[in-house]
Amino acid sequence: MWVPVAGGPSFLLGPNFYSVKSYNPSMNYALAICHLGDRILGAPPFIHPFPGSERALTLAEVQEVQTRLTKAGFDTGGTDGRVGNDTMKAVKDYQTKMGLLPADGYGGLKVLARLRQGRLVHRHCERSGNRSRTVKQSTPPQAEEWIAPVAHAPCANASRLIAGNDG
Repeated sequence: MWVPVAGGPSFLLGPNFYSVKSYNPSMNYALAICHLGDRILGAPPFIHPFPGSERALTLAEVQEVQTRLTKAGFDTGGTDGRVGNDTMKAVKDYQTKMGLLPADGYGGLKVLARLRQGRLVHRHCERSGNRSRTVKQSTPPQAEEWIAPVAHAPCANASRLIAGNDG
């Protein structure tokens, strides 16, 4: 009996599993291939889901993530709806900057929800003399100056938020 993740589904491994594993030693790969084969033959999805799993984003949602990240200053390499290295790096950088854990580069529903949040935000360390610049994010973000919500305590005027720039 194999339990890949605590609290997740359990698997009774048979000879077909080990045949697939002989091609690629990754347990996760072998599980994915065997499950795909079962699904093609009409078997249902896993009865007990993996903990913390969420559905994959639709094409339109991936494009929205890419668009919002790009407008926030993260290079996604375009808004084609395909998750490549540039999008994964942009998501990981965003997660790191926002303190989202894990910062794994997976742009799922949680990242999309955070990008969609509309609130007053502080423009990270953008200074004009001694004054911080701030911007009010509209929902949906339409202004070119839109940025992702950022909490940055070291900035002197972080609590003084106004609509537009004070520069």
